[in-house]
Amino acid sequence: MTRAVLYQVLLLVAISIAAWTYLFPALNWPDEVYKLEQLPYDTNIYARLLSFLGPGECSVQTQAVGGASYLSNTLRVSATGPLGCYYAFKTINAVLFFALVLIGYGLLKNRTAQTSFLLAMIWPSLVFYSSSINQQTVFSVISAFLVTTTLTSKKVWPALVVSVPLILVDRSFAALVVYLGILVLLKWRPRAVVPMFLVAVAAVLVLRPYILNYSSAYLMMSPTTSIGDLSESVARFQDPIYVSVALFLISFVYLGGTNGLFGIGIDYLVVFIFVCIAFKRNLRNQDFSSHFFSFAVSYLLIVSIIPTLQTFRYYVFIMPAVAYFFVDTVARRRLYIRYSLTMSAIYLFMINATSI
Repeated sequence: MTRAVLYQVLLLVAISIAAWTYLFPALNWPDEVYKLEQLPYDTNIYARLLSFLGPGECSVQTQAVGGASYLSNTLRVSATGPLGCYYAFKTINAVLFFALVLIGYGLLKNRTAQTSFLLAMIWPSLVFYSSSINQQTVFSVISAFLVTTTLTSKKVWPALVVSVPLILVDRSFAALVVYLGILVLLKWRPRAVVPMFLVAVAAVLVLRPYILNYSSAYLMMSPTTSIGDLSESVARFQDPIYVSVALFLISFVYLGGTNGLFGIGIDYLVVFIFVCIAFKRNLRNQDFSSHFFSFAVSYLLIVSIIPTLQTFRYYVFIMPAVAYFFVDTVARRRLYIRYSLTMSAIYLFMINATSI
């Protein structure tokens, strides 16, 4: 893409985050009511930043409007009082998202890398998750940026080193660490794919009972909750692996997390066909194989230990790689941009029609 076109995509990123921030029904993002209530007490750096920049107090009144069970296509709540302070925090979040995108774009010197990064930032489900009052905003942009740096460089370890301490900001970075760790090994010994896969499977089978039952490791996520405690607390939500994969694929297109909001049907079919064709086209591409294998193994490892981390929101960092390998011509980029913007508009129209 030319620099002028990249600037146009940056404008589309700004429009997308603004649209999802202000046009999606208030307080209906996953965990948003809870996150808003916890802002004054949360020690997370994201929450501290919002509390510092935003209103001193923010109390919103809501009432339940639907079950919002998975795949129910219903909203959770509706607001019954003023939302001024809520939208003040939403605005800060949107500005933070765009500021991080601008920083990432500026740090990337390779034009192809810049293109892949910006294209990732307009994918409907990524923007949806990032427009919530949640540290997901930080995770979405920074994790995508780090993966982008690996697409045009032979060195993966700098991204891995940077990603490790970021687990302090959001536990979702743990999935990125695993992904980049596997990618480092593959770049180092590309012929070791099969042995590493077998080792990974064996590690899951051997270590999973220990992690779940005895682990006292804390992964820097909580001073009082170990990995074993966390995994045990969500064990009842564990699905068969084929269900987890299906939920990931659905949420990749658009599914409002635990809200259970979904698209129009044809969108899933269009994306599925496009991905299958692009996947087949890249089968002989060694770089693509490395990224795909790293994602597949990291996904299986993470889901086997913490089953609730199964939807796309925890793996948004793959979007730059998707754009890099699958949207690699001018025609495909135009199609991707038109699809992303059109479907965002359709989803927002549908959900507002649902809320009436």
